[in-house]
Amino acid sequence: MDKYGYNNTEMFGHWTSWFFTAETLGYMIKNKIVRAETVYDLGAWGLIRVWEKYSGFILSRREAEAAWGKDYFIGFEYLAKEMLKIKTRRDASFQDKLEAYRRTWKP
Repeated sequence: MDKYGYNNTEMFGHWTSWFFTAETLGYMIKNKIVRAETVYDLGAWGLIRVWEKYSGFILSRREAEAAWGKDYFIGFEYLAKEMLKIKTRRDASFQDKLEAYRRTWKP
């Protein structure tokens, strides 16, 4: 995971900005500051695939880096799950598309 780590300052800055944006949106939905449907309608459904791409990295950081703890980007995970619920409710075929994406995507 050096590709995304602290040693790659360009990628570190890139993913950090995306992750903290998603973390904040997840926090706001979970605490009922904003409705999940509103965030979805504003385009946050696209973060489903971002979570798919980086979840392995995030989950490994939860386990490997005790300093960050078990709640490392938990809001991002919450957001992705909420967006996926809405997406599959609105487009039942999306689950099949997501499975195809998972089969073909190479980290």
